[in-house]
Amino acid sequence: MSLHRALLVAALAAGIAPLDSHAQTAVDSVFRRAEQLVRDGNGARGRELVDSVLTATPEGSPVVAEALYWRAALSASTEEAERDFRRIIIDYPIHPRAENAMLRLAQLELARGDRERALAHLQRFDREHSTSPQRAWASLLLGRLYLEQQELPRGCAAIGTARATAPAEAAELRNQIEYYVPRCAGVDTTARVAEGGKRDADSVKRTAEKTSTTRASRPSTSASRTTPSAPAGRYTVQLAAFNTRGEAQSLVDALRDRKIEARVVGSAKPYRVRVGRFATRAEANEMLRTLTAKKMNGYVTEAEKP
Repeated sequence: MSLHRALLVAALAAGIAPLDSHAQTAVDSVFRRAEQLVRDGNGARGRELVDSVLTATPEGSPVVAEALYWRAALSASTEEAERDFRRIIIDYPIHPRAENAMLRLAQLELARGDRERALAHLQRFDREHSTSPQRAWASLLLGRLYLEQQELPRGCAAIGTARATAPAEAAELRNQIEYYVPRCAGVDTTARVAEGGKRDADSVKRTAEKTSTTRASRPSTSASRTTPSAPAGRYTVQLAAFNTRGEAQSLVDALRDRKIEARVVGSAKPYRVRVGRFATRAEANEMLRTLTAKKMNGYVTEAEKP
């Protein structure tokens, strides 16, 4: 690593924030250099460069979200890419990279056939990023999924949105959209759309725990460990984060129905959903394994002060 980059990483480690324009330019240059290394066939070195920034940057810094995005984009593993994209939308939902991370995550999920998770992410994208430059792509994917499910009004409404928002110069995108237009001829896109909004809310409640960050862990057969430990614990398991308290509370309520006590943390967005307080990281990891066995994903982090 050059002296310039070493000084940059040292500054990040010291917690300097926000970055001034020169420091931000330096950070960007590190990621661009990593991208070039991957393109040149030196993927391991490029990803190591991104990891060095992540290691040195204090948690909560917007630089972390940027580094996670680049690590996901340059990842050699789709599983690792999904993990980092999820972490961005969970921990940094208001970061500029969040909308792209959500769309990229949905695309990866579609590629491996997980339509339920992809649908949940695309519905959320539609609600939260209606002015995004990527809306046309997201609406096209959402429309395809609805049409697969024979929900013609909702599918054609999404295709119509994609058609209206696709840039004129995006020839490939517009060609894909036009392929579905004849199928929507004569379809009343106002029918059942309102009803669909309720189903979307129910879907979010059912699948919110699936949209959180994943980390590799072993399943546990112990059901008794789903009871959180004492309030004074240093560590906790975070399952998700939302832009509204209502969404976070919906997940807490759904978890309570499954005999898992969770809480909403935060007085402003993002509202985090967390389970338990544990004295050691090992205890928190044990809880994470138990939750993973129950088809819920998350990660261990330091607990907020009681």
